[in-house]
Amino acid sequence: MTTTRMTVEGHEINKEKSAWFTLMESQSVAADTRSAVQANGSAVGVIISIVTSSGASTPNITPKLETVDDAGNVISLWSASAAITTDTTSVYVFTPGGATGFGAVTEDVDCLIPREWQLFLDRSTGSFTVEVHACYL
Repeated sequence: MTTTRMTVEGHEINKEKSAWFTLMESQSVAADTRSAVQANGSAVGVIISIVTSSGASTPNITPKLETVDDAGNVISLWSASAAITTDTTSVYVFTPGGATGFGAVTEDVDCLIPREWQLFLDRSTGSFTVEVHACYL
């Protein structure tokens, strides 16, 4: 196996250690939904892929990235610039300096991923199916 290394804003990424994992299994969503809190070992970034498909109505959700402090308080770190309102695959890339060369993405976000984080799907209206995958960088 060949180890491919690249640098993002001075942070080296070992692509051999990067593997996709399921953040949220395919599920029907009719209310706000949070992933489990994720433990980031040493990654500087993450790619999050959100697949939506219509259920009883058109999706209308805004993805948000959160962290949890030592007291258990949820702290909002980022909110998508636009809600997801169609059946689609939306890809968000979180890296220091923003993503460059990652191809077509929905939104590039300039940030480091904290030690503990979670995805919050802020549902405005609708009932739909969502599935979420992520890959550390």
